[in-house]
Amino acid sequence: MFHGIVLLNGKTSAPVARPEAQVKPMPVPLPELLHAAQRLGRTLFPHEAEGLQRYLELLLSWRRRINLVGATDWPSMLTLIQDSWHLADLLQEWGQPVERSLDLGAGAGLPGIPLRLFWSAGHYLLVEPRAKRAIFLRQAVAELNLPHTAVMQSRMEDLPLSARRVDLVVARAFRPPAALLSAAREVLGPGGAVVLMTRKLPPLPEDYVLLAHKRYNAREATQGLFLVQWRGGEGSDFRE
Repeated sequence: MFHGIVLLNGKTSAPVARPEAQVKPMPVPLPELLHAAQRLGRTLFPHEAEGLQRYLELLLSWRRRINLVGATDWPSMLTLIQDSWHLADLLQEWGQPVERSLDLGAGAGLPGIPLRLFWSAGHYLLVEPRAKRAIFLRQAVAELNLPHTAVMQSRMEDLPLSARRVDLVVARAFRPPAALLSAAREVLGPGGAVVLMTRKLPPLPEDYVLLAHKRYNAREATQGLFLVQWRGGEGSDFRE
């Protein structure tokens, strides 16, 4: 299981950022954030709004030393977070138990960091090979006090066996859909599922099946989320 710890190069430590990584947050006015989310179609609960406020402040502060996202202001960053709350809705509607999730190529923490504010099921491991981004993720997980969420600095190929055989794989821009589905076979448990974040669902391999999907408007275009399940693995527990 992934507990409330941070893993870095396979070593565990308390989920606190290194002193040199501490960056003073830039202010994001909470009332303006609430109104901006409403304009995007989401009414935020207080803990969600406060968590997003801290996360956006961290993104703004850290961009002075590392380009985590292309957006340069918090309202533009918030439009990227739309994917996280729509993904949370999709997983809630699916309704299957998810004990262990992997977020591959977590980068700036999208969609995973905001996702954990809206959907906190099971244990969630953010996997990121680049050291500075892993440090950022550690600080975000700690400051947002995300439940059962951990960080591992690693390439997917180097993940230990203890981090494999998961129920769910999430990835934003890790690999193209076909390549992601191929790679996911190495880390999924029997009957595990993959979230494809793409505007159009590509043809699926024979050992994958579409379970659910969601389309929504964001960033002046129609976006898509597709939940597909792997039918491979010994004793596969295939559930539609």
